[in-house]
Amino acid sequence: MMEKDTSPCSRKSSDFCSGTMVWDQSFNSSSPEAQMAIYSLCRRLENASDSEIQRLKIRRNSLTNKPEVSCYLTAMERFLQEDVTNNGQGYPPDLDVNVPMDRGNMTKFMISNKNIYKHPNTLPAHFNRWLEIGLGYWITNRYTGRIHEDYFLYNHLIGEQYVRGETTIAQNTHLGLYYGTKMRYFGIQVNLTVSVFTLGLTEGKPVYQAWEQLMAEAKEKMPASLGNGFQCTRNTWHWIRVQEVLSESAVMGIIIGLSVALPVLVLTTMNIIIGFIAWTVIVMVTVCVVGSIPLLGWKLGVLESLNLCMVVGLAVDYVVHLAEAYNVSPYVRRQDKTRNMLEKMGLSVLSGAFTTFGAALFMLGAQIQFIYQFGIFVMITVCASMLFSMFAFTSLMLVLGPEGNTGSVKVLVKWIFCCHGKQNGKNQDSDVRPNPA
Repeated sequence: MMEKDTSPCSRKSSDFCSGTMVWDQSFNSSSPEAQMAIYSLCRRLENASDSEIQRLKIRRNSLTNKPEVSCYLTAMERFLQEDVTNNGQGYPPDLDVNVPMDRGNMTKFMISNKNIYKHPNTLPAHFNRWLEIGLGYWITNRYTGRIHEDYFLYNHLIGEQYVRGETTIAQNTHLGLYYGTKMRYFGIQVNLTVSVFTLGLTEGKPVYQAWEQLMAEAKEKMPASLGNGFQCTRNTWHWIRVQEVLSESAVMGIIIGLSVALPVLVLTTMNIIIGFIAWTVIVMVTVCVVGSIPLLGWKLGVLESLNLCMVVGLAVDYVVHLAEAYNVSPYVRRQDKTRNMLEKMGLSVLSGAFTTFGAALFMLGAQIQFIYQFGIFVMITVCASMLFSMFAFTSLMLVLGPEGNTGSVKVLVKWIFCCHGKQNGKNQDSDVRPNPA
């Protein structure tokens, strides 16, 4: 099978749509070359080195200490070898049931099991799916219908298709079991040590890339009939992609927020220097809030991404009031303007921070995770905003705060229009020439 066709799905609709199954018409795993390619990949995974197991995060069996790899080819080969060994008198001595399964050996195998198979001559002359002969014998437990351990481990990893004129009902069963099918898909299951519930982007993406590299190397050695194979998980890789998109969205939201905040602060205070210093303080608050996420042990998810998009809006609340108070102060010297800013607006800003912090404090008792995390996020943002506004911004204004018309947007605009007007006047004067006598 190939990747599902999701073109009919609409992202604007709330209806669930998983896409349409697409079958690979060139797929063929029965040829000797395909069997050996799959077998080599299985043996590589089953005998992986310690470094490769660590890199791919393959889980080891707690009893055997071997990698937990479920490959149908190696399991089928072991089953057939045991069957031939235990029933040696019923099989010819030159029978070889090792991979790859070919016409000669599987013909002998079918003749030796006359109670199951009709004579191989009854199959069409062009029949070449000898792998499926051994596969059916193995997965149905010798066509007895008795479910064995391998059935639970491997049945969901293989899919067979009925072929008209070739698929035949086994002779010794009334359960409808058959042989001569065509394999439509197969899978090799590998259990990993990672968990979708705790896996973060920084740890998960290298593991995903390692598996992609492994598949790329394996596909280079496979025939064209297996060239569309891929590796996937039930939901782990999807979660890695979701986290990557959330991370990009959070970063983009912060960048847009900071980009909009700078001109808004400059226009609010009508002073370039005050607006830039206030914007710098907001950047400091944002960095601290973002850095608190890993310190709290959180992974970047939907809730964290939504919270990060709001950090700039929450951080601007306190510093913008102090900036405006400094700007409208009647004093001239920056020390006096800073003192007047704190006298007029300091208590109001501090009171607003306490009320917001107190409201967020009650969210910690919520049972819903989003409300609980949002409460912590608001408390951290308020504390960081207050610290940087009351101390960092005040210190910067005490040292770098503009005096008089320094940095004033109004003065800058007047100067630009004045210079532009003078330049136009000079150009007009140069165009006027005296009339000749």
